[in-house]
Amino acid sequence: NTEIYMSGGTISVNSTNGNGGAIRIHSNTNATYKPGKNGGHAVMQMTGGTISGNTAAGGVGGGAIDVAGRLSMSNGKIDGNHASGYYGGAITIRGTGAMTLTGGTISNNDSVKDGGAIYIQAGGNLTMSNATITGNESTGAAGGAILTYGTVTMSSGTISDNTSASGAGAIFVHNTGVLNMSGG
Repeated sequence: NTEIYMSGGTISVNSTNGNGGAIRIHSNTNATYKPGKNGGHAVMQMTGGTISGNTAAGGVGGGAIDVAGRLSMSNGKIDGNHASGYYGGAITIRGTGAMTLTGGTISNNDSVKDGGAIYIQAGGNLTMSNATITGNESTGAAGGAILTYGTVTMSSGTISDNTSASGAGAIFVHNTGVLNMSGG
């Protein structure tokens, strides 16, 4: 199992015609997720640093990061990334990929389709507390901050000043999507 740790530094101005302009977190599609275990999934832990100015021009998207494994972000900044082909200006969560967002800022990212900051496919999960998602834009479709076909669970944090061209400046919950909000 691959593990990536980022506690500082900058990853910037990279591009791909596929998924994940800066980083692609892969998954073993035959693995079963078990809490506390990788289960065959690559894992990234971001506790600091900046990922900025990256572009995914094709594939499913993820201007900065394509998550098919596990991503945990407790601090740092993902800023100014672009999905010019499809979805998720900053992050695309695919398949059974999962992200835990407990701190840091995701800002000023954009996609030409859904999910200015984060796009979540059916089966994917985002758990959010104490983080900020701001200033993101879906320039051609819905979900200025987040568009989900998967599950979003938010217990605290801030989602503000995001924009979408056709629906839900903050969070667009699509037909298979689930949004659980609690706290304040």
